[in-house]
Amino acid sequence: MVKFRSVAGDSALTNWWDDGGRLIAFSRAGKAFIAINDDPAKKMDEFLQTGLSTGVYCDVTSGTLTTDGSVCTGRSVTGMLTNMLKLLNMVNNNNNNVGISPLSKTHN
Repeated sequence: MVKFRSVAGDSALTNWWDDGGRLIAFSRAGKAFIAINDDPAKKMDEFLQTGLSTGVYCDVTSGTLTTDGSVCTGRSVTGMLTNMLKLLNMVNNNNNNVGISPLSKTHN
């Protein structure tokens, strides 16, 4: 989360989404996107606005992108299409968050 904060900085909060409970997602003005599921009884199955360009991203909450930008040591986030991301069955467990930014976009 420190990486998310350092990339997002004080950029404006955009694309807020919540379920009225413990599932949230938001962007920081095209610099970062995060989705958090903090509800053990729910799955996050949503099509969300990210504010980021189309591509494959390294989920910085589960790993890092190699310095050459070719390999993600954690989960890769695919399915980005025109600034939208489909989150399927994101459950509350050890991997209950997704965090991406232009700095985590893969080069392959």
